[in-house]
Amino acid sequence: MNKIWLGALAVAGCCTAASCFGDGGAAVSGRVRDRAGNPIAGAHIYIKTTPSPSHTSAQRIIASGNSQDDGCFDVSGTHVGGKLPLRLEVNKQSFKPYNGNFESVFFTNDVILISDASEGESTGQFVQHDFKKSGKAPCQQ
Repeated sequence: MNKIWLGALAVAGCCTAASCFGDGGAAVSGRVRDRAGNPIAGAHIYIKTTPSPSHTSAQRIIASGNSQDDGCFDVSGTHVGGKLPLRLEVNKQSFKPYNGNFESVFFTNDVILISDASEGESTGQFVQHDFKKSGKAPCQQ
């Protein structure tokens, strides 16, 4: 009986996670580097909701984390169902912040942070990622 109950719980948990991420989740994985291509460790990474005409609630943090020693990051979280306009924010002291808007789903984004003393803006580019195909985020491979 216990094995049946544990099996049912495992299936329910997988289905719940799949449904949350299928219609109400966001994940971004990537690397944070400087202009020379050197990894930036300890950058603060946030996925936040953004105000829009159809979603007037206050901005809130969906997920947060920090880049690792090799600049790698992987942040994900869930929110109410449907596609939401979201913002990826990457901050590190002595660097200009990066802010990129996207719609909730799974993406990679390699972010280049520019020194506060340098000309230009920090950059990044969202690329939709099929986690189902590889089963891992790019930084986990």
